[in-house]
Amino acid sequence: MLNFKKTVAMIVALAVAASAFAQKTEQPKPKKAPDAVGDIVFKDGTALPMQRGMMLTDEQRSNVVAVIAFVGDGVVGKKGLVYGLGVERSDYYQTWAAKDSFGATTSFDSIANTTQVKVSAKNAFDPNSGDIDGSDNWDEICKADPNATARPSVNYPVFYYANNYGKKNNLKGELATGWYVPTVTEFTVIYNNMNDIHAAIASMNKEVSLYETALWTSSQCSTDPTKVYAITTTTVSLANKTYLSGGHILVLHTFGKAIEEDPPKQAKKNEKAEVKEEPKPEPPKVEKETAVQEKPQSSLIFTATNRPAAKANYSALDKEVKALSFRSTDKISDAAKKITASSQTTKQKARALFTWICNNVKFDKDNKKESRNVKGVWATGYATSEGYSLLFKQMAKDAGIKADSVSGEIKKSVAYKTGDALEKHFWNVVYDGKTPIIIDIAMTVANGTDYVSEYFDVDPGLFVFSHFTKSGKAQGLNKAVDKKLFEKMPYLSLRLGDLGICGQDVVTFLQAHKDAGFPEITSQIKDVADMGIKIKKMPMTRTLGSENYIFNFEFPQNVTIQLVTPKGNQKITSGKDLVYAPTSNGTVKVQVTKSGKTYTIFSYEAKVQ
Repeated sequence: MLNFKKTVAMIVALAVAASAFAQKTEQPKPKKAPDAVGDIVFKDGTALPMQRGMMLTDEQRSNVVAVIAFVGDGVVGKKGLVYGLGVERSDYYQTWAAKDSFGATTSFDSIANTTQVKVSAKNAFDPNSGDIDGSDNWDEICKADPNATARPSVNYPVFYYANNYGKKNNLKGELATGWYVPTVTEFTVIYNNMNDIHAAIASMNKEVSLYETALWTSSQCSTDPTKVYAITTTTVSLANKTYLSGGHILVLHTFGKAIEEDPPKQAKKNEKAEVKEEPKPEPPKVEKETAVQEKPQSSLIFTATNRPAAKANYSALDKEVKALSFRSTDKISDAAKKITASSQTTKQKARALFTWICNNVKFDKDNKKESRNVKGVWATGYATSEGYSLLFKQMAKDAGIKADSVSGEIKKSVAYKTGDALEKHFWNVVYDGKTPIIIDIAMTVANGTDYVSEYFDVDPGLFVFSHFTKSGKAQGLNKAVDKKLFEKMPYLSLRLGDLGICGQDVVTFLQAHKDAGFPEITSQIKDVADMGIKIKKMPMTRTLGSENYIFNFEFPQNVTIQLVTPKGNQKITSGKDLVYAPTSNGTVKVQVTKSGKTYTIFSYEAKVQ
């Protein structure tokens, strides 16, 4: 738990007030590029040297991007680069990692530091001890957590803020990306230059300050994977990654070009000699075998850039909740509070209610009137999808969490084809902040216990292939799907998420490519979902034309994947692109073989023109 002294950023306000009464100070000459601490950087890359007492014009203030916080010296920061602190600070506290996320308790050794000391001491963190460069720390997290890029706004809010800083502030070109959270070592150097940085900030009348209750760093504690370093004006403290009050976020961006170390003079001479002696290369010969590779590549290649978030383990909570029983004469509110008594988070409370209802209320196939309202469901122990949805909403309210009953339509089966009739259905959405938690109790009960993990906290991008509601908020997508697109999309198994597909990515792809469509899948998708197979690239279409298509899967050594084509089979190598060009009409299948059993998961029709 953090133990930070609450401070107020009065120094900025005082500096601004003083400058308003100061004699008008003539601004220094602008620079083509920033090169010194305190330089004020504008959107076009030019800079203005910091001069105490000056005030920027309104136009200048609207174009400020950063203040140079330190200059790289090869020890901290690369030589030739200057490091600018973004002048927009996160406007509310955020956690470093979500409580139930992979990152909350994971040891990311490559971003760890080792010492806790006073920041006021110059170079307090030994740059030779632990991680000193925060620019690649998000990449390091992604290497360790294969699901890091799925729902990063929830699981890694600090890094999500940095990665989206450019977009949020409408920055263009090189400034649109490349912002990152400083390490504790970088913050040490920044604090050594704090007076000049604040003088520059005062000239633009901004509320950004290094005098914060807490600022997150991107440095994990090397001895405790549940803690990271947070920083105030005087101390570096260890904070739980999931600390609810959290901290503010400031981000860095580099300007200029890094200087590489000069090679020895003798080596340079040898390089020149080698260049003179090297014969002029001949143009490469184009072999006939490469003709297939030269065909244009299809635009309908879906690349799985994200991975779904790992599902939390609720076995202990489920066991506890299943042991609870109530009589129909008991108050619903009392039952809801008892069911959620040991749960701390919104998601845990939602799970507790979900599990209890699934195990104590039976599905009413006869669609009786009393099964469609809260009192009737509580009295009889039977419910329709509407009854489940309304009971959950009521119990959620009694437990202190916000939930909606969502009405919509569903596709009746995996055999759905465009134009088939839809069925009215009800489900729930719980709102954990702005993040929707989608729950379908009726589907869980109707299909059996195998579906418990599928219909709680469902990937919105996969759920929308089978469930449609007009409420864009309840869909939980970046851009809502309209009914026309919904009817065009197939019924997808939610187990596709286990193959590494993030539903939001699929929906975004379909919305951007009018000709795209999901390939035909079989019910065997459930049999292969637990084999450790991950999809990286695949054609997002039902029909393969004459152009090239890429297939790319990751899979363990005990699994074989191949394309079964009209002209023979092609084995897929794990993690490498297989470029496939249809040569004849017929069916193309993706088949998986393990322990002598073969499963078909995707099927295409090749139509060569």
